[in-house]
Amino acid sequence: APRRPPPGPWRRAWAGRAWLLTPHRTAARQLAARLTAFGGGLLAAAVGLGKTYVALAVATRYPSAAAIVPAALAAQWRRVARTVDVTLPVVSHETLSRGGAAPAARLLLVDEAHRFRNPRTRRYERLAEAARASRARGADVEGSTHSDDARGHRSLS
Repeated sequence: APRRPPPGPWRRAWAGRAWLLTPHRTAARQLAARLTAFGGGLLAAAVGLGKTYVALAVATRYPSAAAIVPAALAAQWRRVARTVDVTLPVVSHETLSRGGAAPAARLLLVDEAHRFRNPRTRRYERLAEAARASRARGADVEGSTHSDDARGHRSLS
């Protein structure tokens, strides 16, 4: 059975984050509630609507978070995180494809998660390993991977 989100705190969460617009706060509250209830969540919106900001807002509620993003977006994620004063390692999908490891974190944010659909790739294996390790630490992961190996891994796209 899904866990119920705690009453109250999500209503007040992120009120002091001046860099979040009202729709971002609403999305962050909804995503945080899903992470609490289901251990994962999917954030989907049109280009330019602030998914990165929403994900970073949710990351502020965890002791550690890591972003796994396409190489072409890594600099943007680092810049936005630095701008809003959120510290998190950013690793590229391509690093995982070359056999690199995903950072250990309580929350894994996976941008463009559809790139992890094939369970026969090194990229998928590395993310699944990171998700298993995160779950062992009681972590939540945001997203949309549909395989038995990584079913517990939810990613951000």
